[in-house]
Amino acid sequence: MSHLNAANSEEYVICPYDPIHKIVQRRWAYHIRKCKKNYPNVIFAECPFNYRHLIPPAELQHHIMECVDRVQLASLKEKPDNLSRKSAPVQNKHIDAVRFTDEDWDAEIANDKKRSTYGMGAAPETLIH
Repeated sequence: MSHLNAANSEEYVICPYDPIHKIVQRRWAYHIRKCKKNYPNVIFAECPFNYRHLIPPAELQHHIMECVDRVQLASLKEKPDNLSRKSAPVQNKHIDAVRFTDEDWDAEIANDKKRSTYGMGAAPETLIH
């Protein structure tokens, strides 16, 4: 029963090809592809600001001037773009705290290869067959 309540709370949109179709918003792209095949003679232009806006070609220019997503995009362009600026290099003040050891990982690997993987570190020749 809870899945029915979740479905009822989802937002529905009306199909531009057939106004009788009411689609759950998350299934919109799938439905539009399917409906577009069923209505090959109906042509829509896609809004450059939101691919979900399918508009009759004669109304496209008007839609572009009035599109809500265009206004949102314009307001983003007016804000300073902090992401495009290069940030100052990070200086590590603790580099002196790094202690260098005389570890030799290559030697450790060579020693590990000498050990057997058959038993708890026993050499293969000491294992009973």
